[in-house]
Amino acid sequence: MNPRIALLSSVLLILSCERKSTTTPPDTGGDDGSIAADDAGGDDSAADDADEEGKNDEGSDRPVPVEQVLKVEGPLTQQVIDDVMRHSITTLRDCFDQVMENPDAYTLNGAVVVRFVVGKDGKVTSAIVELDEVGHKGSASCLAKAIESATFPKQKDESTVHLPLYENNF
Repeated sequence: MNPRIALLSSVLLILSCERKSTTTPPDTGGDDGSIAADDAGGDDSAADDADEEGKNDEGSDRPVPVEQVLKVEGPLTQQVIDDVMRHSITTLRDCFDQVMENPDAYTLNGAVVVRFVVGKDGKVTSAIVELDEVGHKGSASCLAKAIESATFPKQKDESTVHLPLYENNF
């Protein structure tokens, strides 16, 4: 299996957990696709300081990223979403690569959350950027378009999905 696909699957699985915190996305481990242990009991003073000063660790005025979780309203399962996203991984990676053309102007620590609706026929009827912590409009728009072109299996009812995407997923 392609290491990027394995990593995407692992990260999407972790992101689907209902745990919410004020941390950035899970740090990826080695090339084996494993995820490094979460520092849940660690010192949050850096995040607290950033919140108090209104700046993140890099001195930017952007808010400190908050870990986002997958939310699904409707019959779609996480497994189906993961499978469909695996087929779009190259396109999604290309969207994040746009940021790398000028990496000093953007942060890759945050998420781009795309909210999309999948109709009964499996077609994505709408896809919009719900949250863009990266700050690169072209990349966020590209991600929404990539998801809008995806096709899901037919289902009994429509589903609304709030999908967080992180650069380190790809």
